[in-house]
Amino acid sequence: YQLLNLDGTVAAQGHKQAFCLEDLLKYTNDNKSSGYTCAFQGITTGWADWYFKQLSGQWIDITGVPEGDYIVHVEINAAHTFDEGANRYTNVIEVPIHVPDPRNKVTIDNSPAAVD
Repeated sequence: YQLLNLDGTVAAQGHKQAFCLEDLLKYTNDNKSSGYTCAFQGITTGWADWYFKQLSGQWIDITGVPEGDYIVHVEINAAHTFDEGANRYTNVIEVPIHVPDPRNKVTIDNSPAAVD
């Protein structure tokens, strides 16, 4: 994971703590899952692994990053650890985001409302 400036330079480096390859989401054909789990890792043809946003260990620390527009850049298998065969798909996804000014805070006014 990386947070990129719009010119492509790195604004903040992310951290991927670990991975676990397992059959979580069936997306094509009628192949039955081979039963892959974190204890017995793999991905069956026609199945996908899925990383939910609540999964810990996937983050970019943006402390000190100024307000502005950025790109979240994610690349899988960047070191080509896994043989992808006749790879037809890109291993990169980029999403534009806006980082707000952290000094902008919401405050609650507890004073009594004016009555006309």
